[in-house]
Amino acid sequence: TGSSELLSQYNDYALMLAWPDDSEESSFSIDCLSHYSGDCIIHIGEMFGETLSFNPWGQSTSRTFQLELLTSFRCVTRVDLPNWPGHKDSLTIWKRINSDIQFQGETLCYLTQ
Repeated sequence: TGSSELLSQYNDYALMLAWPDDSEESSFSIDCLSHYSGDCIIHIGEMFGETLSFNPWGQSTSRTFQLELLTSFRCVTRVDLPNWPGHKDSLTIWKRINSDIQFQGETLCYLTQ
């Protein structure tokens, strides 16, 4: 284990976050995202609008993290997961905008304007 600053050394690895925040005030997920310069994030938990919680951002990552994730990455895969009662978790894979994506033998790339 270590601090989120260590992530800057691992830009050639995927970053996997599984329920990193235990409240909206937690900053672990956004700290990790701000230090990670790689192209792939695997997120396990709830996302905006996909929750049974009173908080529309879900129970696993903060609003700040999710807004920054949507700014810099695009979701390329989403799988619903088995859940405990009261939760609606999924596994999502995110690729950084402007990074190559391999799909059925083809190389695709997101472009921004």
